[in-house]
Amino acid sequence: PICESWSVYLGIKITTKDVAMMMAQMKDTRIKFIQNKLNDLKEKPSFLIDNDIQEVYKIYNELQSETLWPKERFVLDLNRANLFYDVGNYKRFIELLDTLSIDVKKYPKQESFYGILKAFYFEIKNEWSNAKIELENIYESTNKYHYKFQASNNIARIERFLGNEVSAKSYYEKAYEILKQKPNAKYFPIVIHNLLIAYARSKKTQEA
Repeated sequence: PICESWSVYLGIKITTKDVAMMMAQMKDTRIKFIQNKLNDLKEKPSFLIDNDIQEVYKIYNELQSETLWPKERFVLDLNRANLFYDVGNYKRFIELLDTLSIDVKKYPKQESFYGILKAFYFEIKNEWSNAKIELENIYESTNKYHYKFQASNNIARIERFLGNEVSAKSYYEKAYEILKQKPNAKYFPIVIHNLLIAYARSKKTQEA
């Protein structure tokens, strides 16, 4: 009935499928809004973050109460897991990622995002070799620059933590080369900073 009334009022034919597509686009827009909001939070002073985090949680809860397609819910839960990690709620992060592991193979386009989070999962458990394997798989398999960059940068961070300075430098250099191909103003200072530290630790001051 709703579709029919819209069709008469607008003078066009709107089907149930059209409405479903519009609803899906609205949900997708809201999920992207949350992703952008989370990125913005990382640029803000800490005293501003609490209220923003509450706003993001509120939107997540609203989306969870809606009827979502399985793929939409999976993407939403990936972003929820990312939020839990970012705010340090590792218990909820681990629980949610364990749940998502059951269905990740159904959504190949989300495997790299899941893999980045799974590497964090292993880091929390001090399973460094598993974290590196997860990130190396992403680095080798993905054609998405931002995931390839994150994988190489995170491997470098792990290698530096483990005291493998030469390997860390190598992966920081890879991250830098990836970023040069697709520049991102937000990440460039971070990569340059990491690379300078790596060169300093390896005593390659001329390269620095």
